[in-house]
Amino acid sequence: MHLRSLVVLARLERQAGQFAAARRWLEEATSALAQPGVTHSNYRAGVALEAGHLASEEHDWSLSRRCYAETLAALGCDAAEAQEARTGLAEVACAENDLAQAKQLLTAAIGDPATGAATRQRAQVLLRDWDLTVVPPDQVGATMEQSALRNGNVLL
Repeated sequence: MHLRSLVVLARLERQAGQFAAARRWLEEATSALAQPGVTHSNYRAGVALEAGHLASEEHDWSLSRRCYAETLAALGCDAAEAQEARTGLAEVACAENDLAQAKQLLTAAIGDPATGAATRQRAQVLLRDWDLTVVPPDQVGATMEQSALRNGNVLL
């Protein structure tokens, strides 16, 4: 089976919450990449990227970080995949409470013209959901009040 098809099947299974099935498709893709004479070695980035997404879904942040780093280092990693991997690394950083790193990665992904529309939208949502948006100085007080109200706190 074609490597790209295996990754798409893994993505569909992951999105359906069928993590074990997704993992099996990714294992098959990884095995195919290891075969002599495989001409799709430039798709290693796509396999690693989907493995990173799966690990993130399972909250295995160490594995997720390794997979996203492998994506970035892979031969044939295109610019859109790189930005998607950096957005995944931002999710890992946030999970590990490194909000400064998460914000830096997400802001860079949003500003890069190579970032795909879905990745850019995901980065924007993550920035908003994690309250990492850049706030103009004249709106800091209003934003703090909105955040406090959202979190059920009352500012005095």
